[in-house]
Amino acid sequence: MFSMNQSPNKFIKRTSLATAIVIVCANTFTPALAQETAHGTAQDNVQKTSQAIEDAAPENAGRSAVATAQLGAIEKVSNEILKTEIQVMKLSASFHAAWLKPNRWKSWRVFAYKITDSGLTNAGMTTIAASRFEYADDPSRAPRSYLKAGHIINLTAASILVGGTLTETLLDRIAECKLARKKFDPKSALTEFLRLRKRLDDLLAERSELAHNAQTLTQYQKELLDADGLVLRDLRELVSNEFNHAYCEVARFRGVRDASNATALFSGAAAGYMGSLQSLLSVANRHPHQTGVAGLGFITSGSSVAATPLIVKFSGHAARSGAAKKLHKHGIGFPDSPKDQFDVHRARFEQLVSAAPPAETSILTALNARSTIYRLHNEIIDARDQDRLDLKRKSNRDLVERLFFSSIIGGTNIARGAQLVVAGFHYGDVPKENFKLVASASTAYIAGSAVWTADNIQSKVREELLERKIKAGKLSVHGKLLRDLEDLQQMEDQISVY
Repeated sequence: MFSMNQSPNKFIKRTSLATAIVIVCANTFTPALAQETAHGTAQDNVQKTSQAIEDAAPENAGRSAVATAQLGAIEKVSNEILKTEIQVMKLSASFHAAWLKPNRWKSWRVFAYKITDSGLTNAGMTTIAASRFEYADDPSRAPRSYLKAGHIINLTAASILVGGTLTETLLDRIAECKLARKKFDPKSALTEFLRLRKRLDDLLAERSELAHNAQTLTQYQKELLDADGLVLRDLRELVSNEFNHAYCEVARFRGVRDASNATALFSGAAAGYMGSLQSLLSVANRHPHQTGVAGLGFITSGSSVAATPLIVKFSGHAARSGAAKKLHKHGIGFPDSPKDQFDVHRARFEQLVSAAPPAETSILTALNARSTIYRLHNEIIDARDQDRLDLKRKSNRDLVERLFFSSIIGGTNIARGAQLVVAGFHYGDVPKENFKLVASASTAYIAGSAVWTADNIQSKVREELLERKIKAGKLSVHGKLLRDLEDLQQMEDQISVY
């Protein structure tokens, strides 16, 4: 051991000698191992040195810097494209949800109008039938006030329906004005969509140019960028489709609503109200022939009621077709199988991302985030496609149900009107026969108005039960759109980080 009393020269000599002895022993007992180790170390050193020299070369350092800058520019544009596509989806969801927002007060108001109308009509028909049957053998003894009572009740019922329909029409227009102030009217929504679509197309064109000019990228990076670009373009078509669906669905909703109001107003005012008024005047003015005119009004009213489901459905379809044609003028349509292409290209992109070595994706910082958002977009679009399919099936079931009830209600009113036409025009001068036919006509519509009342009650009960079920599970179209808006906002926040 080296101590403080030994000189440095003696310590160096002893250390050198010991080292030499160790080396000689090692070479003596393991010559092959020593040779292999020395050779491997030298080879590794040569490779590392060569790589370091190559990386340090000015031209390669410059190429690496250019590649990094190109990838950064493409990434920035890609993220901006995705953010714009998310904004289009948010516009579609917000626009659609604004028009489908449930109005509980309106539902109860409409029910009040209908149940009052049907209930009073049934009471009026019962009163008319009773008064005519009671004095059919001697019409001259019938009290005038008793004969008029049923017609007054019917006139009141028709007035309530007409007034309620006009009130709801006015409230609908007020609601539309409020939506217009929030830029949720169809014209403003379309203008905003066209602005976003133009920005989206400009960004896609910019990205294509940047990717084309990026000559310093590796082959794998180019494949990644190409696959990502295809997914972004497919998503552009899909979000445009979603706006198309939302715009056309809002148009269909407006068409159905306005047609329902129009048929109710026509049935109540032009037919029901005028028919009840003519019946009342026929008694008050002692002009039995006016009963025939009243019958024509009820035939018209019954025909309108029976045809209402088909008229409403056709009006909604026509409004939707008109909206689709308007969008088509702006180059907005439904391309063939955009969803299938999106699924194929997204699967290819995810495969490349998962298989890429870290060195190839270290610069592409938002790849995983975009891949996640693509998958979430896919889930939202699949869910909306299923919702549209379910809505179509429900609409067909509702149409069959409405046709059933409307046929009974409208058919009995047509039968009522036909008998009144005969009573007024053919037996106007034969009081007994006139009374019998008026009584028979009223009896026919007693059944019809009773079915109408029962239909109003069962429809409201089912509506309330469904409303509770929907509220518990957030299954309404409006609720799902609001949930989609929350998800889209989270996506936008996630991609905004990069």
